[in-house]
Amino acid sequence: DAIMPFAARIPRGLRVRSASAVVQRVAAAAHGPSAATTGGDLGVDAIEALFSRWVRMVHGAPAAREGVPEDAAFAAAIVLLRECMHHLRWAALRWQP
Repeated sequence: DAIMPFAARIPRGLRVRSASAVVQRVAAAAHGPSAATTGGDLGVDAIEALFSRWVRMVHGAPAAREGVPEDAAFAAAIVLLRECMHHLRWAALRWQP
């Protein structure tokens, strides 16, 4: 709800770039360890699939099986990124080393 007043000001299909360490971890969890060193795009589908894996882990699936970190920083990142993708209509998030 807090971001919705700003959504109209953000152009649809925005491609966001980040060099954040937590986005690097999200990229690695979504696309494998090589994504953590090479960079690449995280689209809506990749974030949604990773969020679904995280939800399964929260509901009891072993984190190792789902391939997602268990810490609070990762949880906050995946929830916030998912919200931005959906409500702010980001097309992709690019992690760049």
